[in-house]
Amino acid sequence: MRLLNDDDWRNRANCKGTDTAIFFDPSSAASSKKAYALCHTCAVKKECLKDRLDTVTRWDEDPGIWGGTSPAERTWIRTKNG
Repeated sequence: MRLLNDDDWRNRANCKGTDTAIFFDPSSAASSKKAYALCHTCAVKKECLKDRLDTVTRWDEDPGIWGGTSPAERTWIRTKNG
């Protein structure tokens, strides 16, 4: 059995090798649509979201789409989960 390290999920992400700008341009509806589409079918979106929630401590410094969620959605998740 092969053990995975914490970063192996990144190697399986749909966005690997993608121009990351599509995840960080809130003014572009086309970019956001592409980012959400990649995340929607990604096998590791839960790991991506968990990593983001675990590593970002300041809610006002949490831009971009991560794990198929927007900054506002992640704020809601953090608030809900206390």
